[in-house]
Amino acid sequence: MGRIWLSPKSKGAYLSVILRPDILPKEVAGITLLSALSVARAVSEMTNLAAFIKWPNDVLINNQKICGILTEMNAETDKINFVIIGIGININTKKEILPKGATSVAEELGMEVSRIEIVRGIFKNLDKYYRLFNSGNIEGIIREYKEFANFLGTRVQVTHHDSKMEGYAIDVDRDGALILRMDSGLNER
Repeated sequence: MGRIWLSPKSKGAYLSVILRPDILPKEVAGITLLSALSVARAVSEMTNLAAFIKWPNDVLINNQKICGILTEMNAETDKINFVIIGIGININTKKEILPKGATSVAEELGMEVSRIEIVRGIFKNLDKYYRLFNSGNIEGIIREYKEFANFLGTRVQVTHHDSKMEGYAIDVDRDGALILRMDSGLNER
C-alpha cells in the first residue's frame, strides 16, 4: 500500500508466528481477532494501561496506535496450509519519530518497559487463545475481544478496496465480521 515503516533498533518488537490450523479459509478471521486480543491483554495486564482494539487488528492506547497486526495465509479452497501472523508493537519508541496517530507503550506509561516481558505476555496469550480457537471456542474469544473493542457503539467508516461504508459499529460476529447499523436502520456485515 506504499506505506513507510520505521523500526528503530532495540525499541519495538516485531515478530512473525506461523500456525497450521485445521480450519477452512473463511475461518481465518478468528486468528486475526485472537492475535489482537493477545496483544491488548498483554499490554493491559503488564502496564495497567487501557489498551483497546480498533477492528480488526490494531491496538491503541489513548486512541493512538501502538500495534499493527497482519495475518496472511496460504490456502486451498477447502483447507489452510499455514497462517503467518505479523505483529509490530511500539514499546520504547520515542513519539517524535513515530507517524502521526501513533504512540508507544513507554510514551503512555512514562517509562521504558521490558520488551522481553511484553513479548512473553503476547506469546502466553497467543498460546492460550489459539488453544481455545482450536477447541472450537470462538465465542469465548469474541466475547473477550469485545471487552477491548472501544469502537463498538461508535460511528465508524469502513473502507474496503474502493468502497466506503459508514454506520454505527454494533457488534462483531462469530466470523469476525463487523456489524454496522446503517443510517437506513439496516444492519450490514
